[in-house]
Amino acid sequence: MQYDTVDAAIALALAQRLQLNLAVAWLIGRVLLNCRSGDCSVAVQ
Repeated sequence: MQYDTVDAAIALALAQRLQLNLAVAWLIGRVLLNCRSGDCSVAVQ
């Protein structure tokens, strides 16, 4: 599973300006949306 540059930038901005757990929740939401779209091959590296 690949992250777009925009996704990485948004996650970084969330982590810096807001709370870290909010950024984590956003990333988890992204993974769940991708899984619902049929891409459940989530590999944590």
